[in-house]
Amino acid sequence: MTNILELNDSRIQLWQDGELAYSSPGYALDQGGQLVFGTEAMAQARLHPRNVEHRYWTELSLDPLKTEFAGKRHFGDLAHAHLLDIAASTGVDGDVIILVP
Repeated sequence: MTNILELNDSRIQLWQDGELAYSSPGYALDQGGQLVFGTEAMAQARLHPRNVEHRYWTELSLDPLKTEFAGKRHFGDLAHAHLLDIAASTGVDGDVIILVP
């Protein structure tokens, strides 16, 4: 099976054998120290604007965050956690080709 993970500043998409298998907007929600990603986090953005981060793919860096966000130190930590969440949600096994436009 060919796994392709397409990373861009607004959405992460997993393609398997040419078919879109998973899509996740670049949103993270801090729910009492636990992170929720993607569509669920985006849906909560207006209700909890101070608990949502959506710039971490656009401004990906190791610069320290200005405020505490679920124990993460920088946007790189959030991006890593988002990728781990996608892997856990999809059960991807084997090699993954990463596409960064």
